[in-house]
Amino acid sequence: MLSFLLITKNDITFIGKHFIWWKKLVIFSVVGMLGVQYTFVEAINASSAVLATLLQFLASIFVVLFVSFTNKILPPKYQVLGMLGTLVVLFLLLTNVSFDKKTFKCALAFRGGL
Repeated sequence: MLSFLLITKNDITFIGKHFIWWKKLVIFSVVGMLGVQYTFVEAINASSAVLATLLQFLASIFVVLFVSFTNKILPPKYQVLGMLGTLVVLFLLLTNVSFDKKTFKCALAFRGGL
């Protein structure tokens, strides 16, 4: 992205010139990234790294829901279809297509889904 901005002759230092961007960057760094890393480590502690990685794929769904909520519009149909497809494939991967027993803990799904 920075390369694209440089090629198009845009200013890549504009974040450092405005205090409002610093505030948002620090909040994102502390709350966003620390929260993601913490829940990932907790999901690994509750099960395995493979399962925790699979649960991290849910993050894209939360991004779509957040953007839709903040803009007060429904997501487009293709994004809803993508979210449903992600949930179905993740369910099939986590359960090994076995519907007769639980293969993961509810606590793990909650921690990994954060």
